[in-house]
Amino acid sequence: MKKIMKIIKFLILILLIKCTPDNSSEISRIENIHKKDSSIWHRLTNQHDSSSLKIDQNFLKIDYGKISVFFDLKSAFCKRDKDTIIMIFQRGVGPVDVLTIKVINDLYKIKFESINEDLVNSYISSFQSLSLDLNIDKTKDSAVVFLIYNGILNDSVAKINDTIKISGNFKIKIHKDNYNYDSLKFEIDSLTMLKILKTERPDTIFEINFARCGLRKIPKELENFKNLQYLTLDINDLSDENFILLEKLPNLKLISLSRCNIAIFPLKILNLRKIEEIDLTHNLITKVPYEIYNKKNLKVINLSYNKLLDSTKVKLDNKGRIKEISLGGTK
Repeated sequence: MKKIMKIIKFLILILLIKCTPDNSSEISRIENIHKKDSSIWHRLTNQHDSSSLKIDQNFLKIDYGKISVFFDLKSAFCKRDKDTIIMIFQRGVGPVDVLTIKVINDLYKIKFESINEDLVNSYISSFQSLSLDLNIDKTKDSAVVFLIYNGILNDSVAKINDTIKISGNFKIKIHKDNYNYDSLKFEIDSLTMLKILKTERPDTIFEINFARCGLRKIPKELENFKNLQYLTLDINDLSDENFILLEKLPNLKLISLSRCNIAIFPLKILNLRKIEEIDLTHNLITKVPYEIYNKKNLKVINLSYNKLLDSTKVKLDNKGRIKEISLGGTK
């Protein structure tokens, strides 16, 4: 009877493999890491870190011959959709390498692709081994993984022959099924913002970018950055912000408030003695205050894609005082 059950399980596994149209990956069974190295396993499962993504030695190592490059978990995320766990790692900006691990119960599939515009090179697995916490349940928020993957690429048309070895052990946070790269970027930017605000030497920082950080108010801690010259707050909902705090930044030269749902021109910006450039693109501003034409140092103001009632009047009122006024996409 036991032999029959083993044969049935084997046939099911073969059927799963054959039903998978993508021959660049294969389905395998997860190994039990507890039997391999319990000390490393215990250390990883008990790690606590302020970052939502944690990896042993902070990378997955990839060897291209004599050259070593890395997958950083800043470009990786893991999400759960019912009984399926998907991990996606990305490296590069132009040509992109993508490693995808899909886990269903105790079976998994690994796929590695190198993508350059419309060209996708899919590697074929020559060896793969995956071990992870087999006790993952819906109450836990992270997975501990040990990974070894060897891939081969033989493209006779493009004349590309390559082998790749990926190995590493890491702990990664599990998110909900709607989590994506935009969610990951938001999370990383928010963590970066908190780290900057807690710096012990704010006087040494001259440029800050808090774009897409989920802000509804300008952080009060910014008033400590007395030497700040360039501030970007794009893609935050600052519709209820009064911008009074900006007056505590006497050296500010440039401020960018694009896509911040601002309906009224923030007059407090004009109290900044050294301000030279203002970006208020893609907002809801209808009127431009006459005070902007009296700012001696103001050289550039971009009001493109707002709800200005009379953009022609803005240009006439300027009379060449401000070198560059952009009003594209307005009435």
